[in-house]
Amino acid sequence: MEAKWWVLILSFIAVSIVLFGILRPQQMQVQGLSMDSPLFWLTVSSLALADSINPCMISVMVIMVATLLALGLEHRAVVLRSVVFTFTVFLTYFLLGILLFYGYSYIYALSVAVGGFNVLKGLLVLALLAGGVINIRDALRGGQAVLSIPQSAKGTIKSLLTYVSIAATLLLAVFVTIVELPCTGIFYIGLIAYLHSVSRSLFSVLPVLVYYNILFVLPEILITLFVWKGVDPSILQEWYKKHRQAMRLLEGAVMIVLALLVWVFVRVG
Repeated sequence: MEAKWWVLILSFIAVSIVLFGILRPQQMQVQGLSMDSPLFWLTVSSLALADSINPCMISVMVIMVATLLALGLEHRAVVLRSVVFTFTVFLTYFLLGILLFYGYSYIYALSVAVGGFNVLKGLLVLALLAGGVINIRDALRGGQAVLSIPQSAKGTIKSLLTYVSIAATLLLAVFVTIVELPCTGIFYIGLIAYLHSVSRSLFSVLPVLVYYNILFVLPEILITLFVWKGVDPSILQEWYKKHRQAMRLLEGAVMIVLALLVWVFVRVG
């Protein structure tokens, strides 16, 4: 891991903590919990971009492109499957967000009813902090990441990668989006808790989820554009290997900042 990445990420965490300490929580609530606030959209954008660089999804798509080309599929067909993969990931993650919103709403109402909301909030904050620390530790030591696609699911992914049909690409995208939740699932739950504090109505939050998920699939969109332009997939694989640790480090840092967001903003109301 290059020293400059450590400096940038640790500086990001330090500045975030200082800002949280300087700004009054009451003032931040008024400014940050409104969809009309630039702070709100800046926060959502930052979270979406940090969530988007999860190595799990990027690695699977890069391998998929390389495999399809190695199997002799023509260039236009590979581009089409890249588009299908990207759109299916977007749609699946969006639908998961809706399910998580409903699930969190139910758990929130139940925790408030029994007087255990602070326990729920504390567990969510601890999970985010733990996820952040684990990602930073994994970035430091290298090797197999703890928060990654389960080993039991990798066999299915490898099997789906050997098929060249569009149906197989659809199944691969849905399956990977679900099984990669250990990578960033707690991230998404933290976002849902934050959005739930903005509005209890799913319909008012839907545009935010659409925007978030467009940013979430931005790396897949870029990979599709690279494939369309005829970039050698080995270049993408080398780039991924080179920056994998930096991506995990950034994710870990943003998880810690998200824990602070949840601690300040997520309240009974």
